[in-house]
Amino acid sequence: MHNQSTTTRIAKSPRRPRARSGVLTVEMILVIPILLAVVLALVQFGITLMSMQGITAAARVGTRQATLPSATQASVEAAVSQVLAGWHFAGKETTEIFVNGSPVNAGNPLTNAVTGDAVAVRVTVPTTDAVPDLLKFIGGSIVGQDLKTEFVLRKE
Repeated sequence: MHNQSTTTRIAKSPRRPRARSGVLTVEMILVIPILLAVVLALVQFGITLMSMQGITAAARVGTRQATLPSATQASVEAAVSQVLAGWHFAGKETTEIFVNGSPVNAGNPLTNAVTGDAVAVRVTVPTTDAVPDLLKFIGGSIVGQDLKTEFVLRKE
């Protein structure tokens, strides 16, 4: 018997070419700003949507108050303020009341509204008071915009 040792050679894997060195770093430098912009936009949208829900609830409660027979402009504004009391933009809202499309004021008080009249309450809050301006970091901005909602019911 012939005992011969056999040697097996394992082929070495070829090395990466030096030209690919640092490609991942460059790709991340290009992707991270885009990803950050998308995340900021999503956060901005979420906070705006949440604030709009609060403003809509305040308009709904204010309109419900305005439809009651004993309602006054002051009672409607108090109802809106009470709903927004827990929000960080409380006290910065503007409340407008309309009866059949005409604004309620000293010459046209809410007490003149009769059963069946359309009563609307519009609540407006500047976005700079309701939502942080996260888009300014990526070249956009919401400054100068308003969050506004209107709710309409019939007078009782």
